[in-house]
Amino acid sequence: MNIKKTVLITNDDGFESPGIRSLYKVLNKEEYSLFVTAPETEQSGVGHSFTFNKPIHYEKKLFTDAFYGYQVSGSPSDCVKFAIIYLMDHRPDFILSG
Repeated sequence: MNIKKTVLITNDDGFESPGIRSLYKVLNKEEYSLFVTAPETEQSGVGHSFTFNKPIHYEKKLFTDAFYGYQVSGSPSDCVKFAIIYLMDHRPDFILSG
């Protein structure tokens, strides 16, 4: 039995950026279970910051073809923490940022 590795994909350039889509295309193989969460806007230079003084909102959006990802109102690190704590049913094997 081949167990798929779960990969959480994120970035600091935003949900609509070409870099995160390129990373998704490279990893979109049968051996990986992919999960995408990224900031709703470009967040370069604040990748390690986190939100603590306002609510974080998210929206499930069509990412590519029939695959959905999550757009989050916070920083890149907020996206990762939010995905692991609230959106994913188990911890990812890998976290990749593009």
